[in-house]
Amino acid sequence: MPDINPAFTKGSARINGKWGRAPGANASNIQTIQYIDINAFQCPGAGLTNGGCGGYMLGNTPRAAAFGLRGPGSKDMDMGIRRTFDVVERPQLHLTFQLEADVTNITNSTYFSLATGGNAWNTCAAGQTTLQQCSALAFGTIGGQNTAVPPRDWQFAGRFRF
Repeated sequence: MPDINPAFTKGSARINGKWGRAPGANASNIQTIQYIDINAFQCPGAGLTNGGCGGYMLGNTPRAAAFGLRGPGSKDMDMGIRRTFDVVERPQLHLTFQLEADVTNITNSTYFSLATGGNAWNTCAAGQTTLQQCSALAFGTIGGQNTAVPPRDWQFAGRFRF
């Protein structure tokens, strides 16, 4: 976790609009657009004599909603329906047909995940104190589609019962 930059004076660290909806965003460049202003943060311990960014330190950023920021959310709405039809009804035979339909992610919405593994504020050389100097290019970017919410998928089934 980084430190909050005391020199940051803007009201919000959010830039480029909602997750995945920056001006000019498309499938080829979506992972390169930053949605969090990296100037709002700095390497943990940047004011220390060790130079900051060189050790394993926890920053002073609140663990929840610093500057009102939130990661990309998600919801998963699934639905299923089943209907049974009587085909033949006799004393010796009761034949029914059952039709089922199940759908996952019924709204077919795309949800994003944050970039991971590229924050790099623990790999800076001594004396480097900003995330820009520490090559934290993935900080505040999208890592891809959230695989926990797959695209819409339909499944159909039918069976005779007797």
